[in-house]
Amino acid sequence: MRETATNFRRGFAAGVLTALQTIGGAIGVAGQAAAQEQDCDGRAALRISVDDESGFISIPEATVVLRWTDAVRQPVREAAGTDGRLLLSAPRDAGEATLWAEFGDASSEESVVAREAGMPHDVELRLLLSKRAWDGS
Repeated sequence: MRETATNFRRGFAAGVLTALQTIGGAIGVAGQAAAQEQDCDGRAALRISVDDESGFISIPEATVVLRWTDAVRQPVREAAGTDGRLLLSAPRDAGEATLWAEFGDASSEESVVAREAGMPHDVELRLLLSKRAWDGS
């Protein structure tokens, strides 16, 4: 009986520790994102998330492609993080961008973003993973 109670307490403590680590990790990620936005030095920050069609599953390391439509610059191709997110700082001379995500044979629809200096923009790119993404149905 005493051994069962001890095992229960250990299991409970391990569960609490795991929950606290998860919460701490989430706070750490939020803190990192805030710090990165400050690194944009007054420029617009694009907070990009790449998800599946439903929007419930993040797609880690999907490629985000960004093309500035009103500035002469090379397109940006950068991988999202393991959480499916990417933060990009807009150039000071760029006002509008077209972006999309790619992962294997799947891609998202294009999204057009107009920037405002110092303002963050949330962009959600949903990969079209179903059959209709390939055959147009």
